[in-house]
Amino acid sequence: MNVKLRSLLKLFLLLPLFAGAQVSNLKFSQFGTNEGLSASFVQYIYQDQQGFMWFATREGINKYDGYHFTVFKKKHV
Repeated sequence: MNVKLRSLLKLFLLLPLFAGAQVSNLKFSQFGTNEGLSASFVQYIYQDQQGFMWFATREGINKYDGYHFTVFKKKHV
């Protein structure tokens, strides 16, 4: 085997060691109306610069501070 081919083969064999996914401690929580969300169907999710999570539902905008929801509903005129 020539040197270029051998080097290329080594690269392909070692590449998965360096290209693996990072290990992280992700935690997922499920929220619904029992936890204070205004509706069980969420149309949009956004996280602002302060870390608050915002959930848009048909029943209003929901702000989550990590502990509690604050619901902002549209006033019907």
